[in-house]
Amino acid sequence: MAGASALEALATGLNERQRAYLVAAYDEDQAREVTHRGPGGPPARTWRWIEYGPVGAKWLDGPGSRLLRAKLAESGLVSQGTGATWASLVERGLLTTKYEHTGLIDTRSHRAIQSLLVRLTTDGRKVARILRGESPTRPRSKEPKALSLS
Repeated sequence: MAGASALEALATGLNERQRAYLVAAYDEDQAREVTHRGPGGPPARTWRWIEYGPVGAKWLDGPGSRLLRAKLAESGLVSQGTGATWASLVERGLLTTKYEHTGLIDTRSHRAIQSLLVRLTTDGRKVARILRGESPTRPRSKEPKALSLS
């Protein structure tokens, strides 16, 4: 994990598009955290993977889509440079990516359609908080935690 000055440097080194992608992924990550917080929820290693959407198949993420790609498209930020934007965030250690098969076939190319998933790293979440004008580290809750049943 990077120190505070290194995190500031990472944040200021991002261009506007990279910042928008990182913050959009962070907002989705935080919404999922609220949903899955507490006892009995699924482990973070599963819900922290955020589906960006299909690669090369725009028709799958139309109006009303919950995919991250659709949210970025509303801001006019989806184009052929999208892959390079995600790759630059990966290179900086702010997130990781993976591809999963959707089970669908593109009728034009007859190839399987894959969907890109992104997951913020700890540093990625810290840099996103800096970009939002928040403290990079979250204040610890003073509330006592529930005891484990085991």
